[in-house]
Amino acid sequence: MELKDKVAMVTGASKGIGRATALALAREGAHVAISARTESLLNDVAAEIEKLGRKALVFVGDMSVEDDIKAFVAKTAETFGHIDILVNNAGVGIFKPVAELSTDDWDTMFNLNVRGLFIATRECLPHLRPGRGFGGGECGVAGRQKCVQKWRRLCGHQTRRARFQPLPDAGRALQRR
Repeated sequence: MELKDKVAMVTGASKGIGRATALALAREGAHVAISARTESLLNDVAAEIEKLGRKALVFVGDMSVEDDIKAFVAKTAETFGHIDILVNNAGVGIFKPVAELSTDDWDTMFNLNVRGLFIATRECLPHLRPGRGFGGGECGVAGRQKCVQKWRRLCGHQTRRARFQPLPDAGRALQRR
């Protein structure tokens, strides 16, 4: 896959899978906008991206907060002029038996893992160029014009149901149609 000079956004990019994904995209030639809540870790990742000869944009924000998500998308589009790839990697897990899980714990997970993913995808769709962009969940691909158009038409009920079906699988299913 040719990624030279594509622009990728990676949420939750300060460590783990998000960090590895951001660096892999840069190694393949993409410029990368990265977000997380810890600036020092993001700066380390950005330095590694720049050592690979690619541009990096650091955005410190909480991907469960709609205004932060909108600002990240806007700053990426403003800085690079377009967005080609969205990797929704930010997530949190609170691993307790359901009987011990508080409503606040549930809200924390839902707001980042589902609501934040939905908002980031929705806000990026106008920027993803049909036939050029990728979008979806972690490492998910929704790159064809037909697929992006179908994502734009998903109704709220389908979006609500998507939390039970990983978006990469949903994206692949849409591509087959």
